[in-house]
Amino acid sequence: MKQRVLLMLSLLLFLVGCEKEKKETFPDLQLGAQEMTVPTEESIELKIISGSGEYTVIENSTTACAKVTIEKDRLLITGQTDGESQFIITDLKTHQTAMLKVSVSSEKQWVLSKAEVLDIVKKARNKQETFSTTDFITYWGGDVQQVVPLKIRTHKDSMYVFQAENAEERYKIEWKESELYLYGKDGKAQRVGNKKDAGKTLQIDLSFYNAVSRDENRQVYISGYNYGTADYVSGLPISEKIEAHVSCIYQKN
Repeated sequence: MKQRVLLMLSLLLFLVGCEKEKKETFPDLQLGAQEMTVPTEESIELKIISGSGEYTVIENSTTACAKVTIEKDRLLITGQTDGESQFIITDLKTHQTAMLKVSVSSEKQWVLSKAEVLDIVKKARNKQETFSTTDFITYWGGDVQQVVPLKIRTHKDSMYVFQAENAEERYKIEWKESELYLYGKDGKAQRVGNKKDAGKTLQIDLSFYNAVSRDENRQVYISGYNYGTADYVSGLPISEKIEAHVSCIYQKN
């Protein structure tokens, strides 16, 4: 009987020891973007996509042009003076780090004022048919105002595009007088918009597309949008395509 009690106690201690050895696991630290552009004296939020939930942030620059604070699962980035700063975000539980580059500029950004569909064209096997602009919601699942970029910001030779949740895209650009040209992955520049009303507004043209590529072995569906109105989807042979040309007007603030 005594031996049985000792055996049970030993087993219990072993199980308790195993529980202590188990470590709590967390997803890898990931930020919504690695680079952000913020106007001076304004604040932008950036979502922390994953991590343990406990973080700290320190500046890793010789000059301070921005301030970054943590609010639960978001970073609040406030622009102070023109320049660039780098910040290190550390997950306190996993000790993983992520680098955030912040650019601050006193230049004003353009905010979406309106977006309208110029036309919707169906192109397949050299056939072309124009649709009503009211069909946009049928093919792209929402009002045009809800699916185009919310903010446009230009700084030197870069254009920053802000989507929902402050997701940021960055493109190399060139101004030719009032016309805006964007460089694609192929290194070629394409006209995508222009300034109007003495630079108070910016018009950006987009091409939305839903396309199907078929061959003997597979069928590929492609959806998205490009800047400009060039008739381009991908290098695949397209058997069906519906394309919408959209004009977005941004007001400078």
